[in-house]
Amino acid sequence: RNVDMKKIKLFVVLCICMILFAGCRNREQEKYMKKLAGDWNCEKSPLESKDIYTGYLVMHINKNGKFTMYDAEAGNPGIQGKMESVKKDQLVLNCSRFGTFDPPSGWKKMKKKQTISYKLKGKQKLYMIYKNGKDKVTLVFDRNTMYD
Repeated sequence: RNVDMKKIKLFVVLCICMILFAGCRNREQEKYMKKLAGDWNCEKSPLESKDIYTGYLVMHINKNGKFTMYDAEAGNPGIQGKMESVKKDQLVLNCSRFGTFDPPSGWKKMKKKQTISYKLKGKQKLYMIYKNGKDKVTLVFDRNTMYD
């Protein structure tokens, strides 16, 4: 009987710890997503290759992590879904299984669930780094403050 009470207490303590940990993780996630939230315009070409044109890309990120990256010049959809911050410098892009999946130039081999690195310089410049083996393509986005 005494052993059963100890097991119950241990179970309750573990449940409380899991709930607290999940809450902390969600707050960290919200903090990173809040910094990334907004409208972004991609620069003319990736850092690694001036032969690839990416100036057509526009990205919108919500505070909850939902994002859309599309071709603003032709009006074509690109990728959309939800991003999660897994580390301070890493994002997981969970692209929607529904709708279009057309990754940007240089990212053509990306998967629907793709981990990428990122850097935010100040509040105005976002570097999104896709790696595929030894290949690396960094899309550089500038914050669009026209509607802020």
